[in-house]
Amino acid sequence: MVVGVLRLSAEKRPLDFVEAVARLTSRVPDVRAFLVGDGPEAPRVRERVARLDLGAHLTVVGHSDHPARYLAIADVSLLPSEYEGCPNAVLEAQALGVPAIVTDVGGSPETVVDGASGFVCAVGDLVGMSERAARVAAEPDRGRAMGRLGRRHVMDEFGSTRMIEAVLASYA
Repeated sequence: MVVGVLRLSAEKRPLDFVEAVARLTSRVPDVRAFLVGDGPEAPRVRERVARLDLGAHLTVVGHSDHPARYLAIADVSLLPSEYEGCPNAVLEAQALGVPAIVTDVGGSPETVVDGASGFVCAVGDLVGMSERAARVAAEPDRGRAMGRLGRRHVMDEFGSTRMIEAVLASYA
């Protein structure tokens, strides 16, 4: 189960999400994916899903007030952004014990421990994204271990205790 929680706008590269899932279906024929979010690229995303005949594999959910419901059933989270700050969706996924695949832009690489709690790929590296998702699917025990490490990483580096310490240190 692959889940993407992202705004369907050009900078988030939702079409890369669709293409990565399409590539993944050749390696993991029973893959299911959910793309949660809405935005100006939604019509193009739905068109690409239809053109690639991915309807049995990929559901474009649209806006959800509860994206954590989708992340809670995920084996891996995928965020293929071209521009990013510190992506909350990745932190939320890992807080739920879901390994994340992110691109090497902005603060995204800081949100995962590459190869341990998730993976960092180059922007547009559809082969890398799909191979890493296939690796998680092929090694479910490793995926669960990555999820546990990701949860610890998020709590240690991005949790409230860490944030309070950082604010206090800035005043010191």
